Amino acid sequence: MKSLPLLIIVADRGHVRAFRTNEDGHLQQIDAEEIPEGRETLSETVTDQAGAFRSKGQLGASTAENLHLQEDLESKNLQHVAAVIRGVLDQHPGWWGFAAPAEFNDRLLQLVGEAQQGRLSMNLTKDLSHHPVREIESHFRNAAEGQV
Repeated sequence: MKSLPLLIIVADRGHVRAFRTNEDGHLQQIDAEEIPEGRETLSETVTDQAGAFRSKGQLGASTAENLHLQEDLESKNLQHVAAVIRGVLDQHPGWWGFAAPAEFNDRLLQLVGEAQQGRLSMNLTKDLSHHPVREIESHFRNAAEGQV
């Protein structure tokens, strides 16, 4: 049986969870961070307290403007997630494993940086951020044994 990395991080847009591998080979959660803006819809993010859309004298934003705003908010959110991941990695040197949804897994790793990527030993393109610890452990163990 192949061993798990010393540190495993799972993330999505609204959560980052970190686990360390114990001497007995099981995962123990050591950190969890909520990122509220990663769970908000575009309308929740761009409305004022009264619930009206913010505007500067215009009646509303065009679809193209909304798309650009959504892309900008997504980029800022992923930068925030990557900063949380870098903070965990700075505290835990050594090999690490990572899991995030395929749609932004590569982008997050780019934002984490090359130095941290050089220590990455396992990367799963799966959203495991809401899974119980034993399921996360099972996914990584299966990947380590080549049963992905």
